[in-house]
Amino acid sequence: MARHAPPEEDGRDVFCERRRGSHSGQQEPERDDLDGHDQIIHRVEWAFPGQCVNTGWKAVFHMPKVRWGVLGVAGIAVNKVIPAMQQGADTEITAIASRDLAKAQRAARQLGIAKTYGSYDELLADREIDAIYNPLPNHLHLPWSIKAAEAGKHVLCEKPIGLSVDEAKKLRDVRDRTGVKIGEAFMVRTHPQWIKALELVRAGLIGELRSMMGFFSYSNLDPANIRNILAYGGGGLMDIGCYPIFTSCFIFGAERPAWRRSSNAIRK
Repeated sequence: MARHAPPEEDGRDVFCERRRGSHSGQQEPERDDLDGHDQIIHRVEWAFPGQCVNTGWKAVFHMPKVRWGVLGVAGIAVNKVIPAMQQGADTEITAIASRDLAKAQRAARQLGIAKTYGSYDELLADREIDAIYNPLPNHLHLPWSIKAAEAGKHVLCEKPIGLSVDEAKKLRDVRDRTGVKIGEAFMVRTHPQWIKALELVRAGLIGELRSMMGFFSYSNLDPANIRNILAYGGGGLMDIGCYPIFTSCFIFGAERPAWRRSSNAIRK
């Protein structure tokens, strides 16, 4: 992700000195005057003089935290993702937005978030936000991820990143056009449990991988629940069926593994 340039005292002056070929009033010695080992040591000292070492390498390579804005007050965001991100060394939740300002303010008080907005557009206009987390209902993933990218924000979008192949391709094209990073929030990619599973498979410790079977379910019989409304991207496949599909892709190392489903079971 793009970060803001570090302040000058964090190392810019050091590299300016090196470009000019002078350091502490002395000319940089010729390479031939030094043996191989001394050349390496000299180059390091020339780029990072003693005062940098005294102040610590962290000062030289200082990278500010990524400042996140959150679209909406979805339960997954408020109860799980935001608290986890607030524990990250490189992340800061800067703002949260809701169409109902009171909801945003309530979530902000609960989570210690400095800024609140009563609309998503206001949050996207905030120049102090680098990236957006989009946990909105499925049918809003594409439009608001596109708006965020066009506002110059990187995007972490909840799954599914689109309701069709065409939507996913459209978002990919926006990513390429705007130059931001867009990712789908599947934890499987980075979870130690699944990374270890992948290592075991690739090492052949369980034999040759030929097929995978996944079972992921819960009971939700309310027809008014947004997860059951087709127009809003509801249904078992979009909600949780995507997990075994994605995990199969991850383990097999293929984008389109062969898989079967029961259309009747998914409609139910």
